[in-house]
Amino acid sequence: MSSSSGVPVKRVDRTIWLWGLLYFAAYTPYAGLVKAMSAGRLPGLAGIDGLQLLPSVLTGTLITLPIYVLFLGWWRYAHVPSRAVILSGFGTSLIIATTTLAYCFHGISVLFALLLLRGGMLIIAPITDLIGRRRVRWFSSVALIISLSAVGLGIIATNNHQLSLAAIINLAVYLLGYQIRLPQMTKYAKVDEPETTRVYFVGEIMVTLFFLALIPLAGAALDVESLRRGLTLVVSGSTTANVGFLIGILYATLYVFTTFIYLDRRENTFCMAMNCCSSLLAGIAASYGLSRILGMPTPQWFELAGVGMIMIALMFLSPLHHIPEWMFAAAVQRLPFGSIRKGS
Repeated sequence: MSSSSGVPVKRVDRTIWLWGLLYFAAYTPYAGLVKAMSAGRLPGLAGIDGLQLLPSVLTGTLITLPIYVLFLGWWRYAHVPSRAVILSGFGTSLIIATTTLAYCFHGISVLFALLLLRGGMLIIAPITDLIGRRRVRWFSSVALIISLSAVGLGIIATNNHQLSLAAIINLAVYLLGYQIRLPQMTKYAKVDEPETTRVYFVGEIMVTLFFLALIPLAGAALDVESLRRGLTLVVSGSTTANVGFLIGILYATLYVFTTFIYLDRRENTFCMAMNCCSSLLAGIAASYGLSRILGMPTPQWFELAGVGMIMIALMFLSPLHHIPEWMFAAAVQRLPFGSIRKGS
């Protein structure tokens, strides 16, 4: 693509902002439903253990992800997965399972769970860029610092620090999943070649589906009672199982959009900040929804302050960071031609 003067013009793709909006739209009901379900706040339904709910959620995800691949028409990109794709799919399966469990621990709010998850992700992203020798632009770094500050404010200010050993282990496994997934994706799929990206996307889903099916089966075989009850719940046809399926469908939906964000050719620092901003705003929306509909606690002052910081971070990520350049270019254009020549 070139301008009227024949000078090449770089194509700027803003689609990532659409993915961020759709991710927000899917994450809000997902996080709210998981928390309400595990806390026993849904009318007519008792609270349920996170591990017991997990098989129903994973079943909903297992059924929905192949449907999205067929809907996109990308089934033709299915190939025998490479070693990198297998590693990425394994890491993704850990992320999917532990994300749902993170909202099921009692005494931990939606926002606090999100802050813990996103804080670790924001640290991993620039490290991955550094190792992969990817350039991190200044506005991505600024957005990263602001987002980390918002997460830090929430963790320090909250009085809700009831982290059990199980919650800590779950967080560690979640972050391990990203440490496995992001380097593979960065090296082999974050490129400006749609076919390469789509082959990776479909391959990762294929591998992820295998490991997701294996997780509850392996747990039941190891005599984890909650997972055994969860597998029984899947085939019960109960309302609880159906809500679990719905949660799984929502997760499959947000998985597609968040993966599109990660696969964008921009640096991980930019993409991860975009993802975290979107999910933290979804957490605030879910918290207000739970408060209004089910009478659960409303977000506190520091959480709202964090939202303001996140909005500022999004402004740095948006095209608004080009304003100084636009102002300078406009000022130069107003200068008389002679003045420009004298100054050159």
